[in-house]
Amino acid sequence: MTKDFEDLKQFTWDSIVNETVTEFPLLVDVLLAFLVPDSLEQKTKVERVASLTPRIGFLYSLLAQGRNHELSKVQRVISINLFDNLCDQKVFDRLQPIGVCLSYGHGLTMLDKFSGNFNSAVIDALKDKKRIRLVGDNINWKTNIHDEKQDNHGKMHHAFGSAVIVQTLSFDNISRIKPQKLFYEVDHQLFLPSSK
Repeated sequence: MTKDFEDLKQFTWDSIVNETVTEFPLLVDVLLAFLVPDSLEQKTKVERVASLTPRIGFLYSLLAQGRNHELSKVQRVISINLFDNLCDQKVFDRLQPIGVCLSYGHGLTMLDKFSGNFNSAVIDALKDKKRIRLVGDNINWKTNIHDEKQDNHGKMHHAFGSAVIVQTLSFDNISRIKPQKLFYEVDHQLFLPSSK
C-alpha cells in the first residue's frame, strides 16, 4: 500500500506478481489458465509466462483496487507515464473509471507532491562525487484564440526548460592533462564496431 516517491521509483512488475502469488495463489492459477493455453509445450509455456508478467500484474492491480481503493501503485505509475507523454485529459477521464489510472486531478496532485524529489537525487549524486550536467533550452509556444479581434490576439509564450543529468559512467582512468592520441593519427577503424 506504500506509494510514495521512493516506492514508485523502485516499481517493478515482478514485485506486483510476487505479491499476487503470495496473497492470491488461486487468482494466479486462474489468470494463467486464461492466458496460457494447455496445448503449448512446457518450454514455450515458461517463456509465455515470463512475457505475461506485466499483464498479470496489471490484472491483479485492477482487481485489488476494486476491493480497496487505496491500492493504487500501478495506477499511479500509469498516470505518471500518461503525464510524461502529454496525454490529453480526456484519456484520463476514459481510463480512470475502469481502474487503469488515477483521475486527472489526482494525478496533478500526485505530481505536485513528488515534484521536489529530484533535489535529493541531485544532492545524493553530488555527495557520492558523481558528475552532473545541467541541460536547458528555450521553449516557445503560441496560444491562439477562437475569435481574434483588434484588442484580442493570440499570444506567444516563452519559457526555459532545464534538466539535471547525473553522469553514471566514470572516466577517471583517462588522463585529464592531454589527449591520449592525436586525433589525426587515430585510425578510423577504432571507431567502427568490430568482432573484437
